[in-house]
Amino acid sequence: MKLKLNEQEVVDGICVFVANQRNCRPEDVDVKEIDAKDNGDIIAKASTHGGQTHKYDNDEILEGIFQFLEEYHSFNREVMYGNIGFTRTEGFFAEIFVNER
Repeated sequence: MKLKLNEQEVVDGICVFVANQRNCRPEDVDVKEIDAKDNGDIIAKASTHGGQTHKYDNDEILEGIFQFLEEYHSFNREVMYGNIGFTRTEGFFAEIFVNER
């Protein structure tokens, strides 16, 4: 199965990843910025409770999306893989493959 997640779902994944790292709730995370670099890398900046802002790379963002799907939609983390992208028309998105290997 292939899932295409929109920009808000990517942000939700970032919030879940940061919350799991910082031991807080996803709604306490503020995603300040998501940026697509010329080389294709995606970087996000986020903070918790107005604290220091940290940067998160492609792998961390993708892991957050996997955690989001596992924790909120009961997907099996072991059978997921995917990628993150950006286009001017769609904005940020993720393509997630489940049980495709």
